[in-house]
Amino acid sequence: MEFSSQCLGSVGDYAVDIVHVPRNDEDNLVENQCEDFRSGKVTHFIELDKEGNIARIV
Repeated sequence: MEFSSQCLGSVGDYAVDIVHVPRNDEDNLVENQCEDFRSGKVTHFIELDKEGNIARIV
């Protein structure tokens, strides 16, 4: 299974987002970050690669 959505949603205080591994400049663009994180609704995020593996938790 391969994920291609930029934001998969929120769980608790975390947004779940898809990123490139290794990360690239596109991943850092504000418009490519989850709306809940940008708006301050959540303060942490979990980044997954396109296969659903955890890339990092912040």
